[in-house]
Amino acid sequence: MEGPKQVLHMKGSSHINAAEANENQRNWTKEQYDRRNDQGEKFYDWYRRHLNFEIDRDGNVHELGYSGKINERFDRRVAELGAAPLDLRLQEKYLPNRIVKFIISGDTEVMRRMAFGNQDVNFLYESESNSRVKRMKAIEDWAKAVHRYICKKYGAENIVGFDVHLDEHSPHIHCSIIPVGQRLNKETGELESVISFKQHFGHSLAEGSLVYQALHTELYEQVNKDFGLVRGDSIRGRNVKHRDRTEYNRLLARKEASLRTMIANAEQELASLKVQMSDIETAIRQGTGNVDKLKEEFADLERRYKDVKGKRDNRLWELVKIDKERAQRNVELEKMDDRCKELESREKDLIKQMAVLVEMPLASAALRFILPAFKALCLEAPEIREHLADTIFEDIDEDNFEGIMKTAAEVFIAGILGPQYPVQISGGGGGSESRMPWKDKDEDLRDYALRCLKYGRKLYKSAKKTQKSGGYHGHR
Repeated sequence: MEGPKQVLHMKGSSHINAAEANENQRNWTKEQYDRRNDQGEKFYDWYRRHLNFEIDRDGNVHELGYSGKINERFDRRVAELGAAPLDLRLQEKYLPNRIVKFIISGDTEVMRRMAFGNQDVNFLYESESNSRVKRMKAIEDWAKAVHRYICKKYGAENIVGFDVHLDEHSPHIHCSIIPVGQRLNKETGELESVISFKQHFGHSLAEGSLVYQALHTELYEQVNKDFGLVRGDSIRGRNVKHRDRTEYNRLLARKEASLRTMIANAEQELASLKVQMSDIETAIRQGTGNVDKLKEEFADLERRYKDVKGKRDNRLWELVKIDKERAQRNVELEKMDDRCKELESREKDLIKQMAVLVEMPLASAALRFILPAFKALCLEAPEIREHLADTIFEDIDEDNFEGIMKTAAEVFIAGILGPQYPVQISGGGGGSESRMPWKDKDEDLRDYALRCLKYGRKLYKSAKKTQKSGGYHGHR
């Protein structure tokens, strides 16, 4: 579908830990916001945190954290369903999926318009002015509509988190649900509720893919078509970058600044380790202290020094890669800009050329066609009548001339396009395809225009005769 797209991502997991719950509910201090921003992956705006909200089980809007911590709500619901505790010492891939984490959003401009309306919002960096931005009702209405859809599909009691973030690049929902299905209890013969990822999301990757596609369609039909979003396209097989040039440069700059800070800290630690190692070497040479213990301490410091140096060198290499990436990106962008300008220029030239494409070759052909008669007339040659007979020259002073030129132009276009693109020839029908003067591959355009002029004149004259005789000359 064409238009601003919806966004839907989902991931199954065995559990949700406290750190992830704190992130979803923004249980962070200013220092934690800054620390996450220093990582350079995403941008979290401390001054827009007041705009975030959650939807409770009954569909009401509250501040984040109103319904309790997500990880604790997850643990309670899992216990209610009688599921056995997981051995979290095992790797995630060996554990069953007990929670599904959705991220739901849409086209950035549409989402920002719903969330902020026409207010001035700084999306590039933290700005205290953003603390005065107000949340629009439209984003709450959209979130409530999504919440109703999730409740209907998975049950309100199985939603352990429904948090809406307006402090990042694009507004979005983090929705965490426990997939609950039905199973026959062999002892009682009754159905009981159990956690079952496969009942909802398929027993294989192929089934899961079909379920995911169906979710996309349902979300569009039941929610997003009423909010200006269309069904999203699969990003499988495509290298999609949801970042414009400004955002890309900002992220690179933040990552670069973070790397430089870490490199500076590493340099300070290396300098300190060098001093400590030098002091121990001096103590060993002078025989002061327990030599064996000093050597052990020196070995520990040496291992630490190598470790810190390795990390520092890796970060230095990352800086080099950023510089290369930025330079390559700038070259690519410059090429794209130049190419765009070139295409715009070519487009303008083509428009001008197309405007005269038919007229100029035909006018030239007409000149070549009447030239023998014109020369003979000028020279008062005895063969003048022979030249004038059956040529377009004798039509110039008649109303036929414009009609002949129009018919010839249509023949000209039809012949260039070929029989696979039929063109209606208004002046005198199309004749048969076998007699149409199709353009030869290597034929000069002016020579071809001359053939079209002759053929068009013949068609036009034939049509005029048919009209005078009361007959009908069908159009193709």
